[in-house]
Amino acid sequence: QIMLAKKEQKLREQREREEELQREKEYRQQQAAKRKEEREKQEAKLKAEQEKEALKAEILAMSNNVKNATDSMNKRIKSKQEEITKKKYELGLECRTYLVELGSDRFNNKYFWNNYSD
Repeated sequence: QIMLAKKEQKLREQREREEELQREKEYRQQQAAKRKEEREKQEAKLKAEQEKEALKAEILAMSNNVKNATDSMNKRIKSKQEEITKKKYELGLECRTYLVELGSDRFNNKYFWNNYSD
């Protein structure tokens, strides 16, 4: 009976060790799962932040493109207006060379005649 008691004691101790090892293993697995979950959350946050930054950069690039397009359009319009004004001035100068002064009336209104018109 003593031998049976010792064997039972050893078996109980062995089972307790196995159970303790099993509990430790489960605890480690839980801790690893928690760490993995936290890592995934951090990665998700990083990914979301990167997406936000990418969207901000894209919006900034688009606004810069719009600004550049607006500026270039304004430059073209201004140059076109300057060109039109210059042409009008040149035409005015050119036309004045063909005009002959006829005289003025009593209100000092001057009258001209173009030799090349009707």
